[in-house]
Amino acid sequence: MPNFNKTLFVCTGNVFRSIISEKLFIQNIQSAGLSFQSRSRGIDLYFKTPNPLLNSIVERNYSITLKGHRAQKLSSEDVMWASSIVCFTPAHQQAVIEMCPSIRNKIFLIHSIASLDPVLFKDVDYHDVSETNERLLTGLKALKSAIDKIIKPGSLSIVIAVYNEEKNIKNILTKLVTQSSSQEVREIVVISSGSTDKTNKIIQSIQSPLITLVQEKTRNGKVSALKKAVPFINGDYVLLIDGDVDVKDDFVRECFSCIQTKRVPCTGKVIPIPTKRKFFYRISAVGCEAWNALRYGNDQVGTFLYPSGYTMILSQDNFVDGIKTIDKTTINDDGLLSLVLFQRGILFRYCDNLQVYVTFPKSFRDFFRQKIRTRLGRRQTATSFFKKIEKQWRVELLKATSAQNLIFVIALFVMDALARIIASVKTRFSRNPHIWKPVATTKQSQPVPVVIPLKE
Repeated sequence: MPNFNKTLFVCTGNVFRSIISEKLFIQNIQSAGLSFQSRSRGIDLYFKTPNPLLNSIVERNYSITLKGHRAQKLSSEDVMWASSIVCFTPAHQQAVIEMCPSIRNKIFLIHSIASLDPVLFKDVDYHDVSETNERLLTGLKALKSAIDKIIKPGSLSIVIAVYNEEKNIKNILTKLVTQSSSQEVREIVVISSGSTDKTNKIIQSIQSPLITLVQEKTRNGKVSALKKAVPFINGDYVLLIDGDVDVKDDFVRECFSCIQTKRVPCTGKVIPIPTKRKFFYRISAVGCEAWNALRYGNDQVGTFLYPSGYTMILSQDNFVDGIKTIDKTTINDDGLLSLVLFQRGILFRYCDNLQVYVTFPKSFRDFFRQKIRTRLGRRQTATSFFKKIEKQWRVELLKATSAQNLIFVIALFVMDALARIIASVKTRFSRNPHIWKPVATTKQSQPVPVVIPLKE
């Protein structure tokens, strides 16, 4: 999949197709607020500067100028600089490969990226530039369309499975609806699975055409709820997010940033919300720090990444195909979904700019209820595989140990060990393990996220 962070456009003379594409690319990334870089080069320079009439045509129709541009020849330094090289013909592509044979995997033909007819990107007779030259005018439209498709990330569907979230759902939905107004969000699908409180009424009270409420009368677990969302998804990508988390005001924009930089499927950073129960906040903080470090490390080496169940972004195809293969009695939906894709050669990525704020348990009873459930899920399917992931997390927990957090790391180790033992026992005797008991202290009203750094 192309990575357009550093895009190099290559044509023949660098006075028509490649320079106009570069200018349109820069125009689009600036309006989108992206930090991408771009260059344009030619493989065989015929003219030093663009045709003045061509400049007036593109300036009038596309608000870009070619004034001051001088054609530049492609060099090996340009090729090595680029993360993606966009060529206009197979001849251009071959010239780049001959210069640097090792970079075949980052060379793309523009018509393939944009799914347009290659004839549209043919060169024009430079001596026949005119206001009525149909090939020229059609070619310019094709260039504009191609660059729009390169920059435009696609549409997004947001999916939230909830159960009795009357204290939290209005907060997260209001934020997502507000942020979606400036982005291409197709819908926000909320599956209320057997809710018995005011959750459904609150969702219905939020006046937004984006929101679709799907009510599941009987609570059958999260996977069952997610399966119910499939018929309502129209976006190119799917954001899975929990109903009891909080996000910043730029969260949806950061989702599109991950999509635009081709870091999908991906998961984000989990940040615990500070509470008055400092002991439970601190053990949650060190636990999250270890998971975030593990995800970052696995992303860097390009291996299996265990995503956070609080937030994930996948392509529509990966979500729909993946969730169909998972049994509705599965607890470990996030881990198993990642494993299904991993077995197909698709790796999750870690995006620490994609941040969710979570209230963790504030009592021993709720702590064990939550941890036993997550450990139970990992023992339900692919037991040895997910036990290995837990060991990797404990290693990261040890690495994060300091004199200031030692007591909290030890407490987490002991409590986690007990949760794993109980989960192993429950694996044999639980009838409906996917129907978990709610963790009451995590269902309290979410504050606007204010991160209080841990004191060293």
